[in-house]
Amino acid sequence: MKKTVIISMTLITMMVLAACGGQSDAISEIPSVRDQNLTKLAKAWGFAKYTHHSFISGQLCWDEELLNLIPIIYNSETEDVNDILYNWFIGLGEDGFDFEFGQAPEEAELRLMADLSWINYDYLGPLAAHLQRFNGIAAVDRWSAPVSFDFGLGIPNFSNQNLHVDMDFSDTGYRLLGLFRLWNAMKYYFPHLDVLDVEWNDLLLEFIPKMLEDADRLSYELTLAAMAHHLHDAHVSFGGAAFFADKFGQYVAPVQLISVEGRLVVYDSALGNAMARGDVIVAVNGRDIDEITADMRRFLSYPNDEKALAFLTHRWWGGILPGMPHALRSHTRSMEVDILRGDTPMTLSFNGLTFWMGLSRPVTQSHTLLDGNIGLFNPSIPGDVQSAMEEFASTDGIIIDLRQRPIDDWFLEMRQYLIEEPLPFAYLSFPSQFHPGKRMDISVNQYLPRSPYAFLYDRPVVLLMDEQTFSHPEWVIMSFRAAPNVTVMGPFSMGSNGNAAPLPLPGGITMWYTSLGVYTPEGGQTHRIGLAPDIRVDRTIQGIAEGRDELMEAAVRYILGYDPG
Repeated sequence: MKKTVIISMTLITMMVLAACGGQSDAISEIPSVRDQNLTKLAKAWGFAKYTHHSFISGQLCWDEELLNLIPIIYNSETEDVNDILYNWFIGLGEDGFDFEFGQAPEEAELRLMADLSWINYDYLGPLAAHLQRFNGIAAVDRWSAPVSFDFGLGIPNFSNQNLHVDMDFSDTGYRLLGLFRLWNAMKYYFPHLDVLDVEWNDLLLEFIPKMLEDADRLSYELTLAAMAHHLHDAHVSFGGAAFFADKFGQYVAPVQLISVEGRLVVYDSALGNAMARGDVIVAVNGRDIDEITADMRRFLSYPNDEKALAFLTHRWWGGILPGMPHALRSHTRSMEVDILRGDTPMTLSFNGLTFWMGLSRPVTQSHTLLDGNIGLFNPSIPGDVQSAMEEFASTDGIIIDLRQRPIDDWFLEMRQYLIEEPLPFAYLSFPSQFHPGKRMDISVNQYLPRSPYAFLYDRPVVLLMDEQTFSHPEWVIMSFRAAPNVTVMGPFSMGSNGNAAPLPLPGGITMWYTSLGVYTPEGGQTHRIGLAPDIRVDRTIQGIAEGRDELMEAAVRYILGYDPG
């Protein structure tokens, strides 16, 4: 990919000959007007990246174009920036929005998500008139485009974005490339910009100076994570990044925590009595746990403040890796943790681990018959739904534990026993493939025609959920609760539903995020809020200490006391 149009002779001497995999030159510091100019560059470049034919077709390298522009804009006066961007955009090819290869296909009614109010003459000058000509992307081959769409559902695919694994973290151009790539990808392809606590458009001016304050890998990763924090999306994670362990400690306590009554509590432990179920965490290495978690929260994308501690206690049964959120961390192997055991304060000392395989899975059977003639499904364990339902046909009720993630398409087969006829249970929001920043909403009903062996189970069915219920389990609950005999019990779910998509970022980092919006059948919000239970049930510290599963107990009591009349 090579640029064929020169912007102007005046700018040639300022150009950085940066290939897609190369490094840009060092840039000198200028006053804060710099940040406003770079903000304008980020917006104009991002819009062109996702709309202009030269980028959609892969004729030009979008990273190269930005890396060439950054030193020019960085060192320019405010009054010159609009002319620079105008000449650059015209140099991409004036027919970039004319679509001589065909017009954009007609789509269903679209909903504007991205705020494009900045595309106006007062802000951009003559460039605004050219950007306002955009009226959709033609149905062209996206093989080389900055984004394509998978599975026929419109899930964004950013696989053509360069990871720049050999990035020099002191290079200003590449640091800004990472920030601008994340900001623009979310601006045009994140489904929930309308429920953030901040205006996404305002974050560039806040984070550009933060990105330019330092010149190392850790500060780069922390800045990206701090921006992503504002998405409040529990799907957000950073593969290939080590910032969490580097900032808060490589060593973790081999215990599983849970959020109960607003406190961090030990749920299970590999330390024996050195740390036991029900112990309340007070401090780590002499630092108050509330202070620690407040610091951690700045770099984590949790749905809301009420769920922040629960997000820090995700039960990663596959193991605790150095980069995963875990509140009990230390930079030294020896750890000292202050706890409350009942009303007794204690200080415990032990060695942390750099990797912990985790405790054994809490369930081992796909289904079992409980006392009281109640069937229990553990959908995370492989099993045969047909044989299980034949076994449960004469039970007085069924409990489905969705505090765990169902495997494969288990829920589609199970739904045949709960739903008599197709019923819509959700609205999905897909990104428009032809109008970046717009979305289309459709009603969804995933339903398989009832198999000959399936029957309609008409006794009470309880779905258990908690804050660990997010993504696919939330989808399953929405699908099942359309049945008239289904009751959902527990606290609110986490509130991050919809397929997670990866976004490659410079530095060999991959950020995962929620790519599809999921709403109730009435169009109500679920992101950040979570699913509301029909009957609220919360754990207690005392119950954890006693080894009880209070949610399961409540479900059993409900079924045993169920009155069909």
